[in-house]
Amino acid sequence: MTQTYFNMKPVKGTHLCYQERVQIETLKTLGFSNRAIARELNRAPQTIHNEIQRGTTRQIKHQKPQSKVYEYETFLYIPSLSHQRYIENRKCCGAKGIWAKNPEFIPWADQMMDQCKGSPGAVIGYAHRNNVFDDAMVPSTTTLYAWINFRCFHCIIEEG
Repeated sequence: MTQTYFNMKPVKGTHLCYQERVQIETLKTLGFSNRAIARELNRAPQTIHNEIQRGTTRQIKHQKPQSKVYEYETFLYIPSLSHQRYIENRKCCGAKGIWAKNPEFIPWADQMMDQCKGSPGAVIGYAHRNNVFDDAMVPSTTTLYAWINFRCFHCIIEEG
């Protein structure tokens, strides 16, 4: 059974969850306006409008009575489509990692650690002292260790 009334109020300024998207679909089907839906969910009317725009898809229905073909265009809000688009948009948000700005550094650091048997800290220090890369493009030691841990974790998952 779906619970429509609960005692927790959503905090304004937060992202919509999937359950709220389903509620939007239900209320829209019942004929509620965007403003009425916003009041019901304690959200801004513009948030509801943007959400409906994101999750609305065009459907074309064909009817063939006798020899003519009629096409009817309908627009339908689908919460799962909206949630999927939200997730895809969130992947593009935020600052990019420093290795995205300087893709040459990571292979160079790997090679230096393999050949010289140096630690990540030593490789970072060498890059700074010898001006191998622009200082803004050399990550911190912590960032390099995080990248190494991330790479090792994914290697274990791929092998396992």
